[in-house]
Amino acid sequence: MIGVIKGSYIPTGEIKELRELTRYRESLVEKITQVKNEIRKILEIAGYKIQPFDKKGRQLLEKLAKGEELNKEEKDELKERLGRNLNDAEKLALKQLVELLKSLENMVKEVEDMIISKIPQPVIELSKIPGVGLISAATIYAEFGDVSRFSSSKAAYAGFAPKTKQSGENESHSGMIRGNKYLRRILYLVARNLEPFNGYYERLITRGKSATKATCALAGKLASICYHVIKDGVYKGVVKKSFRVPRGKEVNVKDFDVGDALDSLSP
Repeated sequence: MIGVIKGSYIPTGEIKELRELTRYRESLVEKITQVKNEIRKILEIAGYKIQPFDKKGRQLLEKLAKGEELNKEEKDELKERLGRNLNDAEKLALKQLVELLKSLENMVKEVEDMIISKIPQPVIELSKIPGVGLISAATIYAEFGDVSRFSSSKAAYAGFAPKTKQSGENESHSGMIRGNKYLRRILYLVARNLEPFNGYYERLITRGKSATKATCALAGKLASICYHVIKDGVYKGVVKKSFRVPRGKEVNVKDFDVGDALDSLSP
């Protein structure tokens, strides 16, 4: 019927459950970021110039949170990066924040374990794309949802197509159209680490595109590739060297140059 607006897509079944899990995981990751920022703030105010979340930094953080004295070796190694002694309020806050951080990290691990236990074959195929991890693949699959509702590749659904303004015979492009914010975010984050696609990225930079616009364009290409993987049920590209098949899952490997996949897509 002309003039009728289609309702929003509402996922069902395995896609709905997977989307709930991946979005819940993202909310936990955001909380972890907030907690880490609070920890950094306490340490910076006290004059500590350390990386608190690498292996050694985490060990130091644990000691500070427990109020333990650093040994001579640790003091000699850190030297000028050490700050003043924390006051009681700072010690309490740091102790509770470190405990909260551990709890959130354990929660993320538990959610990820459940996500992995429920992934369907398309997620495994998506995770073969170089730079796309299993959790990222699950997120992309869950946010795309049922691709049969699209008549063709829809990078625009993810918000990686420019807005088109038309006035008479003139047409212009500006900004980005709105789309699924969760899908936009994961595609953008993944696109920044797609090493095999560096040639395409560099060509855009050479043409004068900013790093952000080039990454958005790459994310749009990734959206198109992911659409075809989900639709066809197989990834037709170079499989990353580190790819591992989750236990109990079958994989059909189709191998040809990833550039062919890019060249087969519309610009």
